[in-house]
Amino acid sequence: MFGAFIIGDELLVGKRQDKHLPFVIEALAKRGLRLSWAHYLGDEPERITAALRRSFDSKDVVFSFGGIGATPDDHTRQCAAAALGVALQVHPDAEREIRARFGGEVTPQRLRIAGLLFARDQHLTAEQIIEALSRQGKRVSKATVYNTLNLFAQKGLLRPLQVNPERAQFDSNMRPHFHIHVEDTGELIDVPPHAVQFAKLPPLPPGTESVAVDVVIRVRRQGG
Repeated sequence: MFGAFIIGDELLVGKRQDKHLPFVIEALAKRGLRLSWAHYLGDEPERITAALRRSFDSKDVVFSFGGIGATPDDHTRQCAAAALGVALQVHPDAEREIRARFGGEVTPQRLRIAGLLFARDQHLTAEQIIEALSRQGKRVSKATVYNTLNLFAQKGLLRPLQVNPERAQFDSNMRPHFHIHVEDTGELIDVPPHAVQFAKLPPLPPGTESVAVDVVIRVRRQGG
């Protein structure tokens, strides 16, 4: 049988609409298969660990969605490791790629930070990375985190964002895209470039060339 865990408090409270379930149903149907069950889970490590442990003990093929990033409520990787009784490690292929890009500038701290940043497309602050590493029992100074983030940005692996004047964020999605900024929560949502159309751009100052176009659509919850 095929099953799915869909993880995230934001889905259970209606903050976000779930797109994972329709996706996996369609993906299986294209292959002549069907989903037998799906469970929604909040961001509770004990419950996630128990659910994953049951799935590992079964013969079902189980897909897990959500909770893969580095924000404080993302626990899936740690819970999967706990359910299997193993420690989290940097993937060998990822480590080789990082070492190839940075050479002698690679340190164990930078490998840990890279493991969090590039787990998925996400927008993170230095404070969120420090908190995520602390949950793993790893202590890294704020200076080390900022230096690493700036180094990754210089190497073209991260995009610094100045959306919120109170905190710097870094975007691990380097593909062309724009953003929606939810002012009530500080959440950033990626917007594909084809979803925004420009009728006309102003003429550039003499002697300059266009480097990029950044669009941030600022919204707030209705009734707020």
